[in-house]
Amino acid sequence: MAAAVAFAGRPPGWHEAAERAVEPLGWNVSREGVVFVAAVEGRDVDDLVRRTAEASLAVRDALLALED
Repeated sequence: MAAAVAFAGRPPGWHEAAERAVEPLGWNVSREGVVFVAAVEGRDVDDLVRRTAEASLAVRDALLALED
């Protein structure tokens, strides 16, 4: 839902910083700021939700750091 980007804003270079933040976690960031990962049936949904939240926080932190 792009909440991290909505919270932190879109400073110059935001998308590149967001991609760098989620890359080590294996997640993706759309041009709209949605943090996502492809999943197949049978995956542990609770784990996906937790890890998506972690990726979203990493994006928020990366974007806030751009403003410093």
